[in-house]
Amino acid sequence: MSAKIHPFTRQTNLKSLTITEGTISADSLKVILSLPQALQRLSYCETRYHHSDHSDVYATDDMNILNDALAQQSESLTHLNISKAATRTNICHLKLPDLKALISLRLGSFAEHTIIPWTLSYLIPPVLEVIELIELSHEHLRPDDIFSALQIDSLLTSAANRGAPFAVNLLGPRFSKKLCNNLLERFNKRVNSQVGPSNGRFASSELPFRLQFTQQVVRRFIPPYLYVEREPLGILYNYE
Repeated sequence: MSAKIHPFTRQTNLKSLTITEGTISADSLKVILSLPQALQRLSYCETRYHHSDHSDVYATDDMNILNDALAQQSESLTHLNISKAATRTNICHLKLPDLKALISLRLGSFAEHTIIPWTLSYLIPPVLEVIELIELSHEHLRPDDIFSALQIDSLLTSAANRGAPFAVNLLGPRFSKKLCNNLLERFNKRVNSQVGPSNGRFASSELPFRLQFTQQVVRRFIPPYLYVEREPLGILYNYE
């Protein structure tokens, strides 16, 4: 198969690719991402609402190959959305320093996890402006652990040095007051410790760094069925 696809490497004009409820291996995703000349947007979401089988394979099962797959579009990829399978409990370590154009990173889902499911290499994407976390609702996930795992300190410093904005956006159906207060307190402390009350480019009241909470509207909607399976009863799809 790869031999047949090889002549088309870096040949297609595809700019945006969405994979929903995906059950593909990291090797297969690497082949797919080798085809576009300059892919700008990638949304790769593994099985979440459909029934998964024990034989299903996922790209997030092998993060080394997945990171290599993403690096193939390092010059052009600006928006990246990755959501791992609901049945997987492994910690996914992203290494994205080569993604020179990446400005937006969305990671999901945090809903079923008692540990932080995603970590970001200390070699951060150089121009990242927004990181979004899906369904971060567990109060036992400590804010400092979340921010450390995702290199928020380094991302804040990088943005300040570039004179660029930076935002952490949390999306979910609900947020407790306690969780919001804890996250805001720890985020503000990190902003002050990394860039100070004034970093030379912005007055303290003008620092373009923010932590925001976006409530997702819950609708009774399930993504289209792609193959024969029994109806997943009682499942809600969070639709923004």
